[in-house]
Amino acid sequence: MSKNKVEEAVKKYFEQGDIKAALKALEKMHVEKLSEEEQRTWYYNHAVLPLWIGDRETSYTRLREASEKYPDSQKIRFSLGQEYEYHAEKEKMTECFSHTSFPHISAGEVRMESTYFYSWDDIENAYNTERRLIQYYMQLGILDTQFVSMRGFPFFEEVFHDLTALALLKKDFHDTDTVLSQAVENCTDFDKESLKLEYELIKKGDDEGRYKKLYRKDKLNFYSEQYLDLKLAVYEAKQMKTYEEAMKRIEKVQANPDKVHSVYDLQLLTKGNIALKFDNEKEPEFREEFLDRVMVLFGPGICLDFSVLEYQETLKQEYQNRRQAGIDESADVFSVVYDAVLFPDMLYHGKCFFTRKKIKGSLRKHFFEDPPVAASDRLPDSRSAYNRSV
Repeated sequence: MSKNKVEEAVKKYFEQGDIKAALKALEKMHVEKLSEEEQRTWYYNHAVLPLWIGDRETSYTRLREASEKYPDSQKIRFSLGQEYEYHAEKEKMTECFSHTSFPHISAGEVRMESTYFYSWDDIENAYNTERRLIQYYMQLGILDTQFVSMRGFPFFEEVFHDLTALALLKKDFHDTDTVLSQAVENCTDFDKESLKLEYELIKKGDDEGRYKKLYRKDKLNFYSEQYLDLKLAVYEAKQMKTYEEAMKRIEKVQANPDKVHSVYDLQLLTKGNIALKFDNEKEPEFREEFLDRVMVLFGPGICLDFSVLEYQETLKQEYQNRRQAGIDESADVFSVVYDAVLFPDMLYHGKCFFTRKKIKGSLRKHFFEDPPVAASDRLPDSRSAYNRSV
């Protein structure tokens, strides 16, 4: 199979951290002389790369043009849907996402679509979008974390946590009961008893039981060390009788503010939640800093795990208002979806987050928070056993 000249050119300059050179290389190509596949790749990269240098409006324009030229390209539709979300065009976002599906986009990108729907309080679409991944886990049959990762899937437990959190918001566990029952009956190589116990405790609202019966016994601990430190701090802070004691415990967790969509941002959510609980005047300050930093709200599953699901619900309207007002709430931060087959160590679930201030030298040396999930051998979502194309 011949190499895709466009992919090769983009990869070369991307690895050097020179996005402008990659764009220049694309613009020097005679597009009409490229193969059909190379042309599709050219239009996709020509549209997406401006995001990396902060030119969001150019990317927005080019993605719409690319989508008109290749209406069947689900990768283009997904990226365009993200830009519609950024411009608060929710109906157009929904239209784009309704024409995408796994395996044409990665499982991680499907989860991102669900998170966008959740951020706009469209709980039904958020649930149904991620729910469609379950059939593939049932087909795999083996839910061992390494096994599913090598086939391009998030851990089953992550997806189930998202669905459970959304079911909690819907106040309807009927379908999640079915999902868990099917997994227990049809799948192997995962901790069935712990997952069933956790699920029942979640439905009862027993966070203390989850911690004592599962996490303290190292059951279902899929997070990396720093996230586990915060998880312990959240539990212990809940036992504190004063705002000062609770905040002191949370602040013992060392988090890097230079990394976005990270432990630091979860810590901010936790601080806001504590301030709200104790009716402390600093709550708006934590809320504002969080919304100033993130490009999208945290997914429901991770919020459930860190006991901030209800609190993030109180932030949704302001998040949406900022979008609708055209406020660039994170002027130095851009989110970019890129092909993890080309750049496997630069993505977490189909998303890259980086600051404009730091685009110097090799992009591989900067910007990225370690994924919350601890698995050093975990492969990115785009390395799927299923074939996809732009």
